[in-house]
Amino acid sequence: MSTQETGERNELMALLNGMIVVNRPDRWVWQGAKENVFSVKDVKKFLEKRKDYTNRYFMEWCNWVPKKCNVFVWRAAIDRIPTKGALKNRNCWNGDTSHALCGEGSETTKHIFCECEIFARVWHFISCWSKSAPFFVFDVSDILELYKQQGRGKTEAMVIKGIIITSVVLARCSGK
Repeated sequence: MSTQETGERNELMALLNGMIVVNRPDRWVWQGAKENVFSVKDVKKFLEKRKDYTNRYFMEWCNWVPKKCNVFVWRAAIDRIPTKGALKNRNCWNGDTSHALCGEGSETTKHIFCECEIFARVWHFISCWSKSAPFFVFDVSDILELYKQQGRGKTEAMVIKGIIITSVVLARCSGK
Protein backbone atom coordinates (compact mmCIF):
# COMPACT_ATOMS: atom_id res chain seq x y z
CA MET A 1 0.00 0.00 0.00
CA SER A 2 1.18 3.50 -0.80
CA THR A 3 1.41 6.20 1.85
CA GLN A 4 -1.63 7.95 0.34
CA GLU A 5 -3.70 4.74 0.53
CA THR A 6 -2.55 4.16 4.09
CA GLY A 7 -3.59 7.69 5.03
CA GLU A 8 -7.02 7.21 3.42
CA ARG A 9 -7.45 3.86 5.23
CA ASN A 10 -6.57 5.45 8.57
CA GLU A 11 -9.00 8.31 7.88
CA LEU A 12 -11.76 5.80 7.08
CA MET A 13 -11.02 3.84 10.26
CA ALA A 14 -11.23 7.05 12.29
CA LEU A 15 -14.64 7.81 10.74
CA LEU A 16 -15.90 4.29 11.49
CA ASN A 17 -14.56 4.31 15.04
CA GLY A 18 -17.49 3.86 17.41
CA MET A 19 -19.82 2.55 14.70
CA ILE A 20 -21.61 -0.72 15.32
CA VAL A 21 -21.97 -2.98 12.32
CA VAL A 22 -24.88 -5.43 12.46
CA ASN A 23 -25.44 -8.42 10.23
CA ARG A 24 -28.92 -7.64 8.82
CA PRO A 25 -30.31 -6.21 5.58
CA ASP A 26 -30.00 -2.45 5.04
CA ARG A 27 -33.09 -0.30 5.44
CA TRP A 28 -34.02 3.31 4.86
CA VAL A 29 -35.25 5.44 7.75
CA TRP A 30 -36.84 8.88 7.37
CA GLN A 31 -35.89 10.89 10.43
CA GLY A 32 -38.12 13.82 9.49
CA ALA A 33 -41.21 12.18 11.02
CA LYS A 34 -42.14 10.89 14.43
CA GLU A 35 -42.56 7.27 13.32
CA ASN A 36 -39.57 7.28 10.91
CA VAL A 37 -41.96 6.54 8.03
CA PHE A 38 -41.54 8.55 4.85
CA SER A 39 -44.42 10.69 3.58
CA VAL A 40 -44.63 13.62 1.20
CA LYS A 41 -46.55 15.58 3.84
CA ASP A 42 -43.65 15.26 6.29
CA VAL A 43 -41.14 16.30 3.62
CA LYS A 44 -43.24 19.39 2.87
CA LYS A 45 -43.37 20.30 6.58
CA PHE A 46 -39.63 19.74 6.89
CA LEU A 47 -38.86 21.99 3.91
CA GLU A 48 -41.28 24.75 4.94
CA LYS A 49 -39.65 25.03 8.35
CA ARG A 50 -36.40 26.03 6.70
CA LYS A 51 -37.73 28.63 4.26
CA ASP A 52 -36.47 32.16 4.60
CA TYR A 53 -38.90 34.81 3.40
CA THR A 54 -36.92 37.83 4.61
CA ASN A 55 -35.51 38.92 1.23
CA ARG A 56 -38.57 38.24 -0.90
CA TYR A 57 -40.52 40.97 -2.59
CA PHE A 58 -44.27 40.73 -2.13
CA MET A 59 -46.26 42.65 -4.70
CA GLU A 60 -49.87 43.61 -4.24
CA TRP A 61 -51.54 42.73 -7.52
CA CYS A 62 -53.81 45.23 -9.24
CA ASN A 63 -57.15 43.77 -10.31
CA TRP A 64 -57.64 46.58 -12.80
CA VAL A 65 -55.01 45.32 -15.23
CA PRO A 66 -54.72 41.93 -16.97
CA LYS A 67 -53.04 39.17 -14.98
CA LYS A 68 -50.23 38.89 -17.51
CA CYS A 69 -49.32 42.53 -16.74
CA ASN A 70 -49.19 41.77 -13.01
CA VAL A 71 -47.03 38.71 -13.68
CA PHE A 72 -44.66 40.68 -15.90
CA VAL A 73 -44.27 43.49 -13.36
CA TRP A 74 -43.73 41.01 -10.53
CA ARG A 75 -41.04 39.28 -12.60
CA ALA A 76 -39.46 42.67 -13.33
CA ALA A 77 -39.45 43.49 -9.61
CA ILE A 78 -37.52 40.31 -8.84
CA ASP A 79 -35.25 40.84 -11.89
CA ARG A 80 -36.48 37.81 -13.82
CA ILE A 81 -37.30 39.24 -17.24
CA PRO A 82 -35.16 38.33 -20.26
CA THR A 83 -33.17 41.51 -20.79
CA LYS A 84 -30.02 41.49 -22.91
CA GLY A 85 -27.90 41.82 -19.77
CA ALA A 86 -29.64 38.88 -18.06
CA LEU A 87 -29.34 36.75 -21.19
CA LYS A 88 -25.63 37.58 -21.48
CA ASN A 89 -25.10 36.54 -17.85
CA ARG A 90 -26.65 33.17 -18.75
CA ASN A 91 -24.48 32.88 -21.89
CA CYS A 92 -27.55 33.16 -24.14
CA TRP A 93 -26.64 36.49 -25.79
CA ASN A 94 -23.54 37.26 -27.79
CA GLY A 95 -24.47 40.64 -29.23
CA ASP A 96 -24.40 44.18 -27.95
CA THR A 97 -26.16 44.57 -24.60
CA SER A 98 -26.85 48.30 -24.87
CA HIS A 99 -30.45 49.41 -24.42
CA ALA A 100 -32.21 49.62 -27.80
CA LEU A 101 -34.09 52.86 -27.06
CA CYS A 102 -31.45 55.05 -25.48
CA GLY A 103 -28.28 53.17 -26.42
CA GLU A 104 -26.59 54.38 -23.25
CA GLY A 105 -26.51 51.67 -20.61
CA SER A 106 -26.54 47.93 -20.59
CA GLU A 107 -30.08 46.62 -20.97
CA THR A 108 -30.89 45.42 -17.47
CA THR A 109 -34.16 45.60 -15.61
CA LYS A 110 -32.83 48.38 -13.43
CA HIS A 111 -31.58 50.40 -16.42
CA ILE A 112 -34.78 50.05 -18.42
CA PHE A 113 -37.15 51.14 -15.67
CA CYS A 114 -35.00 53.27 -13.37
CA GLU A 115 -31.92 54.67 -15.12
CA CYS A 116 -33.01 55.18 -18.73
CA GLU A 117 -33.68 58.84 -19.54
CA ILE A 118 -36.60 57.93 -21.80
CA PHE A 119 -38.44 56.10 -19.04
CA ALA A 120 -37.55 58.79 -16.52
CA ARG A 121 -39.65 61.04 -18.77
CA VAL A 122 -42.49 58.51 -18.68
CA TRP A 123 -42.49 58.56 -14.87
CA HIS A 124 -42.31 62.37 -15.00
CA PHE A 125 -45.34 62.58 -17.30
CA ILE A 126 -47.32 60.21 -15.08
CA SER A 127 -46.45 62.27 -11.99
CA CYS A 128 -47.50 65.49 -13.78
CA TRP A 129 -50.73 63.94 -15.07
CA SER A 130 -51.64 62.60 -11.64
CA LYS A 131 -50.64 65.90 -9.99
CA SER A 132 -48.18 64.10 -7.76
CA ALA A 133 -44.71 64.89 -6.54
CA PRO A 134 -42.01 63.87 -9.04
CA PHE A 135 -41.19 60.17 -9.02
CA PHE A 136 -37.65 59.26 -8.03
CA VAL A 137 -37.04 55.56 -8.47
CA PHE A 138 -33.94 53.54 -7.74
CA ASP A 139 -35.38 50.05 -8.11
CA VAL A 140 -38.35 48.47 -9.89
CA SER A 141 -39.99 47.81 -6.52
CA ASP A 142 -39.87 51.60 -5.91
CA ILE A 143 -41.97 52.09 -9.04
CA LEU A 144 -44.57 49.69 -7.72
CA GLU A 145 -44.79 51.55 -4.42
CA LEU A 146 -45.33 55.01 -5.93
CA TYR A 147 -49.10 54.86 -5.71
CA LYS A 148 -48.88 54.51 -1.90
CA GLN A 149 -46.86 57.69 -1.41
CA GLN A 150 -49.36 60.06 -2.92
CA GLY A 151 -51.86 60.23 -0.03
CA ARG A 152 -54.78 59.49 -2.35
CA GLY A 153 -58.03 57.68 -1.83
CA LYS A 154 -58.14 53.96 -2.52
CA THR A 155 -59.75 54.32 -5.96
CA GLU A 156 -57.34 57.02 -7.10
CA ALA A 157 -54.38 55.01 -5.80
CA MET A 158 -55.52 51.93 -7.72
CA VAL A 159 -55.93 53.97 -10.92
CA ILE A 160 -52.39 55.32 -10.53
CA LYS A 161 -51.10 51.81 -9.78
CA GLY A 162 -52.85 50.46 -12.88
CA ILE A 163 -51.33 53.20 -15.01
CA ILE A 164 -47.87 52.53 -13.58
CA ILE A 165 -48.15 48.76 -14.17
CA THR A 166 -49.43 49.29 -17.69
CA SER A 167 -46.60 51.77 -18.34
CA VAL A 168 -43.99 49.28 -17.16
CA VAL A 169 -45.37 46.61 -19.50
CA LEU A 170 -45.65 49.01 -22.44
CA ALA A 171 -42.17 50.39 -21.72
CA ARG A 172 -40.67 46.92 -21.98
CA CYS A 173 -42.68 45.96 -25.07
CA SER A 174 -41.65 49.12 -26.89
CA GLY A 175 -38.00 48.53 -26.05
CA LYS A 176 -37.78 45.18 -27.85
